[in-house]
Amino acid sequence: MPGVHDGLPVIGYTAECFAGRGELEEIILPETVETLTDNAFLGCAGLKRLVLGHRGSIPMVTEASFAGTSGLRVMVLRDAYANFRDGAGCEANPWEPFLDMIVTY
Repeated sequence: MPGVHDGLPVIGYTAECFAGRGELEEIILPETVETLTDNAFLGCAGLKRLVLGHRGSIPMVTEASFAGTSGLRVMVLRDAYANFRDGAGCEANPWEPFLDMIVTY
């Protein structure tokens, strides 16, 4: 996914934009993406790697962000892992339910 479109940063995508794309094996999202929407990957049974280039702020997730995937690994920068593990200073870390999916690179 590009980080810039028509000169503007890509900060998100439409709900379910990747849904039903069973042939996808890897998606690379730029650091500019702020949220992983509900059911974004619904029907993406072949998706094995979601690569996030986030360094400082991390994208928001919901309980349904990864619905429809099986065996997915979310790859994050080694230096950014603490942000995913500890959250962004919120009371509840939205990434906590998904920590077992995270692999650093």
